[in-house]
Amino acid sequence: TAEIPDPDLIIRTGGERRLSNFLLWESAYSELYFSNALWPDFDDACLQEALTDYHSRDRRYGRRDYDDENVEAHKSSSIEDKVDLVLESSSSSSRKVMNGTVSELGNARIR
Repeated sequence: TAEIPDPDLIIRTGGERRLSNFLLWESAYSELYFSNALWPDFDDACLQEALTDYHSRDRRYGRRDYDDENVEAHKSSSIEDKVDLVLESSSSSSRKVMNGTVSELGNARIR
């Protein structure tokens, strides 16, 4: 995994709610998104749904709390922030690594 950055977002398809020993160290601060769609059915609309969910999150990178004065500084990522994501099928036999801004990935084709 030295050649790819640690993922910001890991998407797991097939309704599974676990990482199955996948990128355990690299995913320490990753956001997780679980989709019930099976890998062959995970399409561009599913990707857009995952990116919209990711964009709405408050990423704290391990911080538990912050004072009220700095709330705005720690709000969810900008749509133009770079994102590294990994799509993993429920069988773990298929993985896809993507990166770009949220808006770029929203316009990307996953196949």
